[in-house]
Amino acid sequence: MQCTAALKERLSIDSKLCRIFGFLARHKLPSESTFSRAFAQFTIDDIADKVHATMVQAALTGQTSVPLVVTAPRL
Repeated sequence: MQCTAALKERLSIDSKLCRIFGFLARHKLPSESTFSRAFAQFTIDDIADKVHATMVQAALTGQTSVPLVVTAPRL
């Protein structure tokens, strides 16, 4: 849970990171337990590898932007 707390703290002060995670407002971050459940589901769904593969493919083909849609897990 330390990593989750550290991430939440960082998101509360870093607006760019907040946008990368899809949060438009830093003051509306989910609880640590919600983060933990979401990241557990992301692991099951292999989200990080899928995002990485998409970004590598985009870089190799010279794309400057990548349409990337990640569906949030139902928690």
